[in-house]
Amino acid sequence: MFRETIRPALIALVCCVCLSVSAASAQSDEQPPFEDDLLRLAEIIGALEYLHPLCARQKTGVWKAEMANLLDSVGADPARRARHIAHYNQAYARFTQLHRSCTEVTTKIVDIYEKEAIVLTRQMANEFRPLVQQEVLEPVQAEDDVDANSAN
Repeated sequence: MFRETIRPALIALVCCVCLSVSAASAQSDEQPPFEDDLLRLAEIIGALEYLHPLCARQKTGVWKAEMANLLDSVGADPARRARHIAHYNQAYARFTQLHRSCTEVTTKIVDIYEKEAIVLTRQMANEFRPLVQQEVLEPVQAEDDVDANSAN
């Protein structure tokens, strides 16, 4: 039962984080404070892209599509995109060398990575979503409006 519900929950959380990251990237050229978490998430997605089909949990390409969403959210900075791609590819390659079939250890690794991805995405969404919502809900006042309000 847990395994059947983990994928939709994880994908929904990844999409939520991607939307938040997209909004932040558009507002600033600075690296977001959770860049290390995003890089770890890229590693987890790379590992799951290899391990899920190996253990017959999903078809190949499901997590690759999620990585594409994550890359879209990090913006157009080529160096930043390259770092995320490198983390994804390194994890994928590492697991292709270590796991040739689905074993009990492989299944435990998948479970651990799925849980870690959920924790990371929830943490990022909870910490960052309020900042994005605040900026959307509170538009910047024009200087004339501020002067008029202070005169009253």
